[in-house]
Amino acid sequence: MKRIYLMIFTLAISLSGFSQQEFSLEQAITYGQSNSPSVQIAQIGVTDADQLILQNRAIGLPTISASGNYQHFLQLPAQLVPAEFFGGQPGKFFKINFWHKKTTFTAAAQLQTLIFDASYFTALKASREYRVLAAQQLDIANKM
Repeated sequence: MKRIYLMIFTLAISLSGFSQQEFSLEQAITYGQSNSPSVQIAQIGVTDADQLILQNRAIGLPTISASGNYQHFLQLPAQLVPAEFFGGQPGKFFKINFWHKKTTFTAAAQLQTLIFDASYFTALKASREYRVLAAQQLDIANKM
């Protein structure tokens, strides 16, 4: 039993020696800089700033919307009216269709655009400045 434990222990030690990688000093510095949490956070900040610029720019783009409606009545809706109104017998009813068509189709289109809004231009300028600031933070994080 001791031999089995000794053999497993020896095998585990010999296999664990292959798990490390050898780095030169420059490779270790490059690896440390690229995998540093502060650098990764700064890179996320730059990506976030780029998306913020796109988001602010999208506010000023025109929007187009369209809709349509189609109806087909198999039986036209009818209203029952007492026949007495039209000189008929009391207690009887007439079926009347009030201006209904058998098939109807409606369509609508709408265009909305931003003509002028000073806050839009201010937001664009601020998001660009934020992008510059995020890039500076990334440079500082890379130099550390």
